[in-house]
Amino acid sequence: MPGRYRRYVRRMCSWLGWALTAGLVISTGIGLIFSYFELDYVPAPVVTLIGYGAAAPAFFMLLFRVPVSVPEKKKMRLRKFIMFYVLAQGLGYVFSILGNLINLAVAAGTGRDVFHMNPVNSMLLDLDWIMILYITVLGPVIEEYIFRGFLLNRLRPFGEKAAVLFSALAFGLFHGNLTQALYATAIGLILGYAAVKTGRMLYNCLLHIVINSGSTLLALNLNGSLIWQLIISTATLFAMGAFIIAAIVILCLNARRARLAPGEWPAGVSYRDFASAMYVNPGMMCFIILNVILIGLYLFL
Repeated sequence: MPGRYRRYVRRMCSWLGWALTAGLVISTGIGLIFSYFELDYVPAPVVTLIGYGAAAPAFFMLLFRVPVSVPEKKKMRLRKFIMFYVLAQGLGYVFSILGNLINLAVAAGTGRDVFHMNPVNSMLLDLDWIMILYITVLGPVIEEYIFRGFLLNRLRPFGEKAAVLFSALAFGLFHGNLTQALYATAIGLILGYAAVKTGRMLYNCLLHIVINSGSTLLALNLNGSLIWQLIISTATLFAMGAFIIAAIVILCLNARRARLAPGEWPAGVSYRDFASAMYVNPGMMCFIILNVILIGLYLFL
């Protein structure tokens, strides 16, 4: 029985890995085609949406090979919503700082421009209404349904902890560069926890929209005089510090009370064997390797 269960987990997670790989390869390929033919008049968000649309048939064909678990719907109080928002921002800032420090170290050793190691920098410089709409609304909604809806709900039978971690890592890696991978993984853990506790995509979409809107609003306010930019930058540093401290306090006060439903594991299956079955399989290994290559390209080329 344990061996049969491990093979089942490996097969299901491999299908999920192949679905993610198909989505990554096709959407990235569409972007490369537009770049190769120098179709610069097409806005970047439109290219991204075309890529998602082109990838959707293959993604869902592979994804639907894994049975879905329908979650119980629960309401989220405003206090909980604010708590999840603070946690996501605080942890996101910590891992974003870590990613930027690694970028700086690589830039110092290679002479590369650190600005180009994170594609978000270029996006925030080109904030027309289409880009703002994509960053603040369309992107968050699409990502939540992919990673906390379609993906996470197929992982629930393996345990909520495993589902949250798997979906967060997939969410982080899918961004394809180091800074965003670390930042998105941290945020993905909080959004995943919120998803398993409520079963409602509405709360997740709203959380993601609020998180992305904050960075967009900040970028819009950095235009102006040098004094104004200094004021905004100083206020941002204080806000980051406040979010990080608040997130640490919330974690310390609530970590022991956090409860995640266990998976339906048969006796004799160790956590090590289970984790190996989830990640060391053809689909997930292909997805991980491709994203490591993309991260390396952003860092060193």
